[in-house]
Amino acid sequence: MKKSLKLKMLLLTILPLLFLALVMLLVSFRCFRNTMVEEARTDMSNQCHLLEQMFERMYPGEYRIEVLDGDNYRLYKGDYDITSSEDILDNLKESYGDELTIYCRDTSVLTTMTDENGERALLGKVSPIVSAEVLDQEEERFYSDVTLEKEKYFAYYLPILWEDGTCFGMFAVYRSAESLQKSVYRALLPVALVYLLATMMIGLISISYSQQIVVRIRGLQRFLGALSKGRFDGELSHKYLQPEDELSELGRSSLLMQDSLRRLVECDALTELNNRRYGDNRLKKILDDAGIDGADCCVAIGDIDFFKKVNDTYGHDAGDEVLRQVSRVLKKHMAGKGFVARWGGEEFLFVFEKQDLQASVHILWEMLEEIRQMAIQSGTQEIHVTMSYGVTGAWKKATADELLKTADERLYTAKTSGRNQVVGE
Repeated sequence: MKKSLKLKMLLLTILPLLFLALVMLLVSFRCFRNTMVEEARTDMSNQCHLLEQMFERMYPGEYRIEVLDGDNYRLYKGDYDITSSEDILDNLKESYGDELTIYCRDTSVLTTMTDENGERALLGKVSPIVSAEVLDQEEERFYSDVTLEKEKYFAYYLPILWEDGTCFGMFAVYRSAESLQKSVYRALLPVALVYLLATMMIGLISISYSQQIVVRIRGLQRFLGALSKGRFDGELSHKYLQPEDELSELGRSSLLMQDSLRRLVECDALTELNNRRYGDNRLKKILDDAGIDGADCCVAIGDIDFFKKVNDTYGHDAGDEVLRQVSRVLKKHMAGKGFVARWGGEEFLFVFEKQDLQASVHILWEMLEEIRQMAIQSGTQEIHVTMSYGVTGAWKKATADELLKTADERLYTAKTSGRNQVVGE
């Protein structure tokens, strides 16, 4: 019992605290929803006004309507037929993610909405309520319960006015109510977890060593928070692993998870080399350090020659074995000189630290010579491969992208001029 945090917590009377947390959660839900609805209203209003301004800037002249037949219309701005193209509406939809519609009187004439076949689906007429409040009263309105094609939407309507101030149509923006509801739930989930943790902490205040437990919980929270953001260099102090209870087990599990996530995120499972994500981040850090102390730095990209032919001839299992054996050689030659990462497929990134271009080229030639001599077994057959490399030295204020581009261009030169070589200039 002395080692069980759960049993110690059960000694507390936490039902009132849980009830308080539930009340706070319900209040938070309402506040979150009201806040997000208001944000949606403001955002949709901005879109309507932006659409209005875009038409004013792009197409000078007055609005006019051409009645085709019945409730079919064409809407013009000056000499331009607005209803002839959905490009402006589509661009706004791509930027904001909401559906847009233009109405002549109470009838839609242009929309971004599509049916299940991907075809434009005009919405027909707006409801009498919208017509009365927007068209007749000439006021912009926001609605949180509009139903379109059996789905609930938030809607914002902005009247379009003639020169004399009378309303002849509307700009409308629709946002899915379901998506907003999901956003509320996603936003509320961390709050719910915080409330639960707070309830535990308040309950533990009644026991003599509550402060110690709070400190340990916070330490684990910071560690896991850093881990959730992709920072794998955090350390967990020994004090968070003592005494032997559930929190110490969580701390050890977190350390194991940190190591597993680091391997998963930064290492390539097949070759056991660093992966592209790690290589890109490490290169940028090396360049930053080199900019401070002036250390030499070189970047190379290497590619296994005719690797596709290896896969096609011997199979993908043999290709994987080639990648493993080649990676072993690359890693051996780069030890103490920088690092190598699998850049993608059969392509590798080499970053040489405190090595000039001449030394880097020499290391790559040694590496290539060993690869030439390799005999990789595939059943009863031996596979021989070569590699091509493009390498460049870093220059003052060089960015990672610039170095990678130069190295890639030199790799291309190596591939097109015979392969099986190192091109350094």
